[in-house]
Amino acid sequence: HIDQALPISAAMADSGQQLRVIIEVDIGLERVGVAPLEPTLELARQLKALPGIELAGIMGYEGHLLALEDAEEKDTRIHEALDQLVQTADLLRTEGIPCEIVSCGGTGSYLISATHPGITELQAGGAIFMDQFYRDACKINNLDFALTLVVTVVGRPAADRAIIDAGRKSIHQDSNPCVVVGRDDIHVRSLSAEHGDLKLAPSAADLKIGDRLEMIPGYSDMTTVLHNQFHGFRGNQRELVWPLEARGHLQ
Repeated sequence: HIDQALPISAAMADSGQQLRVIIEVDIGLERVGVAPLEPTLELARQLKALPGIELAGIMGYEGHLLALEDAEEKDTRIHEALDQLVQTADLLRTEGIPCEIVSCGGTGSYLISATHPGITELQAGGAIFMDQFYRDACKINNLDFALTLVVTVVGRPAADRAIIDAGRKSIHQDSNPCVVVGRDDIHVRSLSAEHGDLKLAPSAADLKIGDRLEMIPGYSDMTTVLHNQFHGFRGNQRELVWPLEARGHLQ
């Protein structure tokens, strides 16, 4: 929006610097962004006239289409949404406004978005982790799970139940249930604030207090923000610890 661009322009001009910016185009998600075609062109014209700002391109996000159940419908509707984005980029160029970047795509749609003519960049950040949402709801089956959480059994209230020391403050499953790695006989029934309630099949009845399990989160985006660091493993060997530098900086 021009109300965001004006103070950026003033700050850059005062400091003698140039900032590359892109316009977000709303291609159906109805969250943020300007409408495609003429409304985007009008904003691009305003940005082009501002000092301290260089328009580098446009972006859109087809996030409202990631979990469509029918594969053919998903493919068709994503291409229709991205047509709006590419047509908008072409309109800018015909008006003499450079549009180097045409960015789109999430992990749940990147296999389709990557094939669309005119797209220059994908935003599929969650692909580095994968999770149950992308696997189950978005039908992404060609990526491995890289993000897991190690939990400890802290209670055995019944032969068919176990309690773990991780709940909603540790792992996210609102969009899709968490999964216990390598254990089809253990299912997450529910998560409270600090505990998880597991349903055990008879083959898991020997699970003991103190046993550790590895869990894949239902949604990685909302799991990473709950922790201070990643522990990087290759096989059974921990090779590194990465701090989450932005932890606690949402305020």
